Amino acid sequence: MSSNNIFDEIDAFLVAGKPSGTTPANVLAELGATSVSLAVLDGGKITSRCYSNYGYNEQTVYQAASISKAINSLAVMRLVEQGRLALTSTVKDVLPQDLVALLTEGSPAAQRPLIEGITVKQLLSHTAGLSVSGIHGNTGDEDLPTTKESIAGSLRASNPRVRQVELPGTTYRYSGGGITVLQAMMETVTGHHYPDLMRELVLEPLGMARSWYGVLPQDEENAASVYVTALQPFPIKHFNFPTMAAAGLWTTPSDLLRAIAAVQASLDGEEGAFLKQDTARAMLEEVDSDVALSWFLKKDENDKPAWFSHSGHNYPGFFSLVIGSTDHLGSAEMPKNCGVAFMTNSEDGANVGHMLAVAVAHRKGWPMSWVRKTWSMPLGLSGQLAGSRWKAWEGVWTDKDGKHTYEMKALEGGEPGLVFDGVGSLQLVPAAGRRLKKENGYEEFVVEGMEVVMTLEEEKDGGEKVVKLSQDAGTVELTRAK
Repeated sequence: MSSNNIFDEIDAFLVAGKPSGTTPANVLAELGATSVSLAVLDGGKITSRCYSNYGYNEQTVYQAASISKAINSLAVMRLVEQGRLALTSTVKDVLPQDLVALLTEGSPAAQRPLIEGITVKQLLSHTAGLSVSGIHGNTGDEDLPTTKESIAGSLRASNPRVRQVELPGTTYRYSGGGITVLQAMMETVTGHHYPDLMRELVLEPLGMARSWYGVLPQDEENAASVYVTALQPFPIKHFNFPTMAAAGLWTTPSDLLRAIAAVQASLDGEEGAFLKQDTARAMLEEVDSDVALSWFLKKDENDKPAWFSHSGHNYPGFFSLVIGSTDHLGSAEMPKNCGVAFMTNSEDGANVGHMLAVAVAHRKGWPMSWVRKTWSMPLGLSGQLAGSRWKAWEGVWTDKDGKHTYEMKALEGGEPGLVFDGVGSLQLVPAAGRRLKKENGYEEFVVEGMEVVMTLEEEKDGGEKVVKLSQDAGTVELTRAK
């Protein structure tokens, strides 16, 4: 379990074994991150830390990219509660005729009723069958395309025209274009420009004081610029997104967790919560493929929602993730009112931010069903004792072709090590990854100094044991040779 200050604990692991004077920000820069801003929600309390060699701090704003969609959903649900929208409201019900005509332009006459009948719920859940997955953004701060021009894919827009390409309501198809149609519907029913309606409906009520949609204010000096590597800035500080509901939010990890906390309070039915309990539960009800209303659900071993989340990527280097716990459908052993968020501004920063977020959850002892299954290097917990569990896997292992041998053995001092093809004695360091520490020790290890992970597995009730060796190219299952 973690100490009182999770950030100090992670900092110590980051610099362990490094030359004197090395800072955590230096270590993260070596891994490719210009900066990582990290925030933790634990029992309803938010704490944060920003790792940067460029003067960034916890109040520095980053582009949230597609997390904009999740925060947008809070405004939609408020409009539903106010009676200005319904989840069953259709494109034809809400949009002015010229926008309806634009959406149906060029489509066969028989298809037009399908387009006109697309609902708010389908747009929120990416089941409307609309095109334009991602949107690239525009350079410059002035004279951005209008919402209508973005939907039309005009010359000034950075995306093709939004079209219906699949049957509505039948399957999940991620669509920033669909969220832009929803942006137009929200502007229509409120009569307000999108940044203003989001400020009034969500950002101000939730105290998200370092958040806004659209271009940066002219006097804003504490904003992250995008980098290609940890050291090489991109020629343009950032792109701007007229498709604001899809990708146009500037914010901090702490503000994102304020939104998470508001949803959690709403799910619990707390008095004065941001949403009514039924509304919040409807927002997190799965529609298709673990997707709710602009939130992605991560389920526990009983197939019940345990976490709700969204990630983001704005080209070329803004990456972000926000995730919060929920037990509203009876998920097992879920922590109460917890979550984590990170934001970064370099192309290699995503893996680094994810490593830190996973390390937080691991040290807190939170269930790890939300951790992505694709390759992601965990943080090595240098100095932590491995425990005795690994000894049941001691011995020589081999891959299915018998090309290589991997011997797990005790090094001097009794901690586990790896001898690869009979060469060297590489130390195995406990990892802050998907596997939580068992009572008798760790079962996931990092090969010290390398991006290699070894996971110890066994069948239930002490059955056959295997070792899984994970590297960037994938995972190989090893079987015992001796």
